[in-house]
Amino acid sequence: MQRNRWDDVKFHIITVLGLFLFIFAIYVTTNVKLESKYEQAVDMIKNKNWDAAEHYLAQASNYKDVEVLKRYVWAKLELEYKSQQELNQDYYEDVYDYLQQIPNNYQGALKKDIFNLRNDIMHKRQKLCQNSSESSEYQANSNIEIVSMGNRYVVVEREAIAPLFSSEDLSY
Repeated sequence: MQRNRWDDVKFHIITVLGLFLFIFAIYVTTNVKLESKYEQAVDMIKNKNWDAAEHYLAQASNYKDVEVLKRYVWAKLELEYKSQQELNQDYYEDVYDYLQQIPNNYQGALKKDIFNLRNDIMHKRQKLCQNSSESSEYQANSNIEIVSMGNRYVVVEREAIAPLFSSEDLSY
């Protein structure tokens, strides 16, 4: 009987160790794949291949700073696929929104690129908003005024606040 009990204990120990090794192998394999996809995405970003980078980032979700890199790639895709006129009309709003979702204390590998793009877009937005308010033919009309409210610009019309529209949308 004593011998039989020892065989049962050995069997359970071997089973638990085998199960542990199996789970560990799956974990390592998954992390290796995620790291590979992440590295490919970073390479695609560095090569300015935004579509491929977006693809690889989608495959490596919830890994390292993938969510930050996704926002950066989406901002770059907006800049690439929208015409300059479209970007000017919406005051770079979509690009700006993506970049605002990236924490200011981001310390990843692309910190410098993201910081430079964020500053560039902020300056372009400010310049467009200033030019719009200075050159707007509606500015002379006291019923319409472009006003800065925090980080957004809105049109105040007859003492009501409305979303920002392009000058084409404001014609009566």
